[in-house]
Amino acid sequence: GANDSLCRLLQQGKLDLAVADFPETLPKIQLQQFYREEIVLMIRRSLFEEMFREKASECERQFRAGDFRALKECPLVLGSMEDIDGRIGYSVLKNAGIQQPKIRAVSHNVGMLLELCVQGAGACFCPEILVKSFLTEQQYREMMVFRLSDEASYWIKFGYRSESYQWSVINTFMRCARDGINHSF
Repeated sequence: GANDSLCRLLQQGKLDLAVADFPETLPKIQLQQFYREEIVLMIRRSLFEEMFREKASECERQFRAGDFRALKECPLVLGSMEDIDGRIGYSVLKNAGIQQPKIRAVSHNVGMLLELCVQGAGACFCPEILVKSFLTEQQYREMMVFRLSDEASYWIKFGYRSESYQWSVINTFMRCARDGINHSF
């Protein structure tokens, strides 16, 4: 579910534990850091070269330096403004002075957007962990990955209700999840 709905369900007692991009504090909810997430810009290498042709090397240099003005020329598949990847993507575009981006698709489903990106439909902003877990090695080699500013990085946290008794399975789950993420990357 979306972060907002997970927070609401947790506060209503309909969830025991949620993993999300939580605000700094929530009444009656305990938060623990899980891992640091980063939104990256992904674009299929062949689309990049097709879009920027003889300017491809210069555009790549600009992107790596944090200058994304050339995205004005590129088709995009974007998350919605209700989702963190969408908010960050639109913020990058706004900061680059792009008023009317060439948007081919908008969705809450980041996996679908990444698949469209892999197929060459457009560039997308997505969580790096999804890139690492979703793409095959071959697909990854066909992509260009660009880091964004520090504002594109945030903590994914565990959230659970503050209770006088902490259900041991919650602590066990959090420990196992942390172990799993540390071994994966």
